[in-house]
Amino acid sequence: MTVRNYYAPGLDKTLWYTPDEAYDRSHLAGKVILITGPTAGLGAACIDEMCGFENKHRPSKVILVGRNPSKLEKTAAQLESADIKSSSYVSDMLLPKTVFQVCREIIAAEPSLHIACLNAGAFLTHPEGRMLQEDGLEEHYCCNFLQMAIFIEELAPLLSKTSTTECKGRICVMGSYTTMAWAKGKLDIEHLNTKKGPHHSKTFMKPGDLVYAQSKLMQHVYCKFMYTRIPSNVTLNVACPGAAPSDTPGWGGLNQMYLYDQILFPILSRIAGFKRLSEGCATMMHLIGAKSMEAVSGKFCDFGYKYRSHSLNKPTDLEVFPSENYAIAESIANETVCTELANDTHKVIKQLRSKYEQYIDVSHSIRGIVLS
Repeated sequence: MTVRNYYAPGLDKTLWYTPDEAYDRSHLAGKVILITGPTAGLGAACIDEMCGFENKHRPSKVILVGRNPSKLEKTAAQLESADIKSSSYVSDMLLPKTVFQVCREIIAAEPSLHIACLNAGAFLTHPEGRMLQEDGLEEHYCCNFLQMAIFIEELAPLLSKTSTTECKGRICVMGSYTTMAWAKGKLDIEHLNTKKGPHHSKTFMKPGDLVYAQSKLMQHVYCKFMYTRIPSNVTLNVACPGAAPSDTPGWGGLNQMYLYDQILFPILSRIAGFKRLSEGCATMMHLIGAKSMEAVSGKFCDFGYKYRSHSLNKPTDLEVFPSENYAIAESIANETVCTELANDTHKVIKQLRSKYEQYIDVSHSIRGIVLS
């Protein structure tokens, strides 16, 4: 991987990692890690990298959470071939009832959990506008944001129980540069999960770019609030992969196009900073695998999204975006907005938890947390 560090005038050079620090994966050795969305895209790239580790550096077990049973089976077989144990759970991130259900199953079946890699998400392209799922909630809100919030609330106690004084639990969220590049860091608090609200920017992007960016911004805002409210022996951080085309719906088969590798990718990587999946997953792999992230919480890991090469920025506060000259995202920095989103999310989760009470054991959640 080509490394490019930008030492802007007046900035402290200690803001950057060395390659050895940035690509350290030693924390994963012997750990139990959960990954959502592990069968395609960036999640699959994380699996590929872990399977390539030497035996002594591999996790002891990977808990797979995905939508497609046959694809989960293939990923489990890949892990088995690398002598990594696994267990698989089926959940549709669009449907909160299945997220509650899978959390209950995991809590009941898994005695320990060191790391939760909350990678799952989607860019859903609907030309006709925002779409609602069966609970009457906007689809991106559910599959990118709400499922993440449910996993954080439901699994934090298991992570806390597993942690030791030498090894805190880790929650690592796959965020997005689109929170600043498209949403400009400003959350549309009035249209969080409704059919109304921003949808398409009318640019070259596929329909749904604005609602996608808003749902990813919600992740950042929510994590800014929650990292001090979850158990103190559990950390919560967000990664940015940059633009890494995959076979997931939002990319529209771009990387399957004729001569993509030979012609399209070299052009797009030069003019738009596109990365291979193995390059895009580096920030998430850093959050879950680097010893330097022990006890670090409430941070944003961004190795640059304007160029294909990595700029090895050390994690910043969640509202600070190194690739935007360390610009501040307005809504992430605003405590009132963070609190409002957290309270609204807690209300939605509480209503859905009551609606689907038969799917969960509420004694395992942290719903008693004080949000405001």
